[in-house]
Amino acid sequence: WEYLAGDPRIGYLPKDMRKLIFAWTRREFKNLQRAIKYAVRVPEPIIFRNNVLVMEFIGDELPAPRLKDVEKNLEKRDFEELYSYLIGVIERLWKRGDMVHGDLSEYNVLLWDGPVVIDWSQATVRRNRMSLELLKRDLRNVTNYFARKGVDVEDYEVKFRELVER
Repeated sequence: WEYLAGDPRIGYLPKDMRKLIFAWTRREFKNLQRAIKYAVRVPEPIIFRNNVLVMEFIGDELPAPRLKDVEKNLEKRDFEELYSYLIGVIERLWKRGDMVHGDLSEYNVLLWDGPVVIDWSQATVRRNRMSLELLKRDLRNVTNYFARKGVDVEDYEVKFRELVER
């Protein structure tokens, strides 16, 4: 409810839990479309109805692995490239897309012919009163994870100030 309440795109929030979940599904569908518009690789949304969202399957017979599940097979340069890509995603969404993912971490990045960012249900626009908090959380999560992998990272608070002061 908290994520939806602050999103100006939602408008009236239904009291009925079923309708609230339908609004959540519609929101994730639109977030995926918006991310694609700003050149973020995500599962392509196909259709939604009520509480069901159909999107592109990422993988072959099995789902693509999460970054968290394959990190032991990666080298430092892989982590450096992924860090650069994800910071670029955060910047692009914030500066050009007026949007923030809100839960970006090693658990929400699939590796399949490059990184694919998943789980867009909590993503929101900059006008949401929670957007600054979510932006800082994304930067902190990404920076801390890659620092633990030996990547030379920028201080997330410095990056945060750089993004919000522009």
